[in-house]
Amino acid sequence: MISRLLARSPARPILGIHPGLILAVLDVIGLTIASYLSVVELQGGVPVCGPLKGCETVATSEYSRIAGIPVAVFGVLLSLVLLSLALAWWRTDIYALLLAHYGLSLAGVIFEIYFLYVQLFLIGAVCVWCTSYGLSLILRFLIALIVWLRQPPPEVDAVGHGLAKADGLAEADGLAGIESGLDAGLDAGLDAGLDARR
Repeated sequence: MISRLLARSPARPILGIHPGLILAVLDVIGLTIASYLSVVELQGGVPVCGPLKGCETVATSEYSRIAGIPVAVFGVLLSLVLLSLALAWWRTDIYALLLAHYGLSLAGVIFEIYFLYVQLFLIGAVCVWCTSYGLSLILRFLIALIVWLRQPPPEVDAVGHGLAKADGLAEADGLAGIESGLDAGLDAGLDAGLDARR
């Protein structure tokens, strides 16, 4: 099971781009939004929403913090982990990294659904920044889901590696055979030359 998860399974490009890079861009967008909210709230301020006033209401509500820590801080941590997973998957194509990104983004989407419910029915206001972060998280989850559904299973990749290994062994055997043939030919030539001198 572990060997399957750690197998390399080449990703199918989306519009010619490795999906890991697409996820990384969305992770950076989410990280930027969460970082802005975290800095503002940790400094004791409230995010600016322009003509909409929901951000101030949500930021000053009792639901904006978990154990005294702004919810946005957890968004920063989540986005950093997802970004690391996306870049690592892009560089290595290790199947487990895709599954980890998918699982964590799913957990984030579940929390965003809960937090949206809190905003609508308990706080009575909606934070545009929070909703934007939630949308970026949903996009990340959907892309990871689509990639997972169309991704070749690790067994295919594992077989591919096995075939490559077998090909490598066959090539090595072939080279060894050629080398043996050359040695035999040289030995025969030397023997013939010695016989001719005699």
